[in-house]
Amino acid sequence: MFWSEKLSRRAEGARPVTRTIHLVYKTHLDIGFTDHAAKVRAQYHERFIPQAIETGEHFFAEDSANPKFIWTTGAWLIWDHLNSQSPERVRRLERAIERGLITWHALPYTTHSELMSPAVFRAGLSHAQELDKRFGRRTTAAKMTDVPGHTLGIVPLLAEAGVHFLHLGVNAASPVPDVPDAFRWRAPDGSEIVVQYQKSYGET
Repeated sequence: MFWSEKLSRRAEGARPVTRTIHLVYKTHLDIGFTDHAAKVRAQYHERFIPQAIETGEHFFAEDSANPKFIWTTGAWLIWDHLNSQSPERVRRLERAIERGLITWHALPYTTHSELMSPAVFRAGLSHAQELDKRFGRRTTAAKMTDVPGHTLGIVPLLAEAGVHFLHLGVNAASPVPDVPDAFRWRAPDGSEIVVQYQKSYGET
């Protein structure tokens, strides 16, 4: 799901400091915001996913043991592509997934979670679960982009699905809650997840 590189710095008279940088290439899905839903969906299937695969294949050819580009997106886009596109496109995506070049996180797409019933939220999580079963994966992290706040009710549902980490990166125009950059979010039933909250789509 990420590319990492260890960096060492040696200050004069100091011991080496080793740091690991995780660089995550991730796309979120806006359906109906930038254009009509059908056009946005077609753009992902006909342009964005093929381009992501092509980029991944380029870096895979350079170093198959440590490819420098791995593309992550919501699980629904991957699920939809595998269930709606031509056999040739499906096989190309399957090969990219098998090589570790394309992957998904636990959530299907960006949502307003306070408008969702538990059944609807679980249905969204089922896309990643189905993909995990099909490709022998275990997805434990989720990402939500744009929406600045979510209901505490999603915590037990994420924990129930085996999700331990949620990254929230919000639209910079949104007012944000007064929370730490990273915290444990605990529900009344005792279930909890780790949240990284960033006041933009993503930052260091």
